[in-house]
Amino acid sequence: MTALLIESILDCISDPAERQIAVECLVVISRIEERNPEIKLKNDILDLHMIIQDAIKTFWSHLIETKYLSNGNSKPENPPTNEAMSKIKSTIPINSPALKRPNKLANVPTTSPVTKVAPKENESLQLNSLETTFEANEKLARKLFFDLPSDGKDGTMGILAASCVRLVFGVNWTS
Repeated sequence: MTALLIESILDCISDPAERQIAVECLVVISRIEERNPEIKLKNDILDLHMIIQDAIKTFWSHLIETKYLSNGNSKPENPPTNEAMSKIKSTIPINSPALKRPNKLANVPTTSPVTKVAPKENESLQLNSLETTFEANEKLARKLFFDLPSDGKDGTMGILAASCVRLVFGVNWTS
């Protein structure tokens, strides 16, 4: 019965990369519950889209902080200098396999429910040269997040775990 419920949830996600991340998210939640029986879910309803979106925002913030703020800049909301933008762009694998694979949901706004939207042909993703906010670079952030390895603290499982612990279980976790 549980397997059919999970399968019906995953069937709504048309993008294979997003579906894989959703499965990883469910695995993370399951492991956290198994290893920490003393903590309970905050709600009876899991919003996988919200958890994944939070994980992608966390990943993007970390990327910008380590590549932009480490350059001596104090306010990430200010437009970065050309030197800072070059440093950020040099760390983003624009030719990565994730940017070439179909990712139908990369074009879906964060506020909309999961929808089947086809990407534009030969659409290239680049860092917005005017600002480094997540909102201005969401499509690129999603593609880069989906291309991360799953293992390790800086992999998708580690980032999803931090988001799950905070959003699903209501525990503040610092790594």
